[in-house]
Amino acid sequence: MGTNNIITIANCADGTHDGNCTFIAAQALGERYLLVSLDSGGNRRVKPCGEGELPIGVATDEAEVGGAVNVHFIGGSETILAVAAESITAGTIVTAAENGRVCAPANEGEHYLFGIAIGSALGVGERIEILPYVPSTVVIED
Repeated sequence: MGTNNIITIANCADGTHDGNCTFIAAQALGERYLLVSLDSGGNRRVKPCGEGELPIGVATDEAEVGGAVNVHFIGGSETILAVAAESITAGTIVTAAENGRVCAPANEGEHYLFGIAIGSALGVGERIEILPYVPSTVVIED
């Protein structure tokens, strides 16, 4: 408990997170252990994962809209920081770009996807938090 009876949450700061992170519920989470995906309404917002949506983890708590909820990442993986080659929105699947930076796969061809952007980058050179997974190959066709 922090000062003035305010709860201090230690796992929501910028940087990397070890298997769990605090997010804000964009929709009510009426039961524990629901699979969640990032909400398009902004960084650090999750909602119950729908069919065909990209899950990031399991909400271990119930939460009202706007409430804090702990998310245990799929695979329990630690997040990593990377440098963006372009602006990237939270929830985007990322791949390698030139000079060791990361980007969203935009061009036709074969790409190695290796993670999901947990945060957003506004432009080139910004650090972005990524939930990594084992790289997998995908072919993008026009």
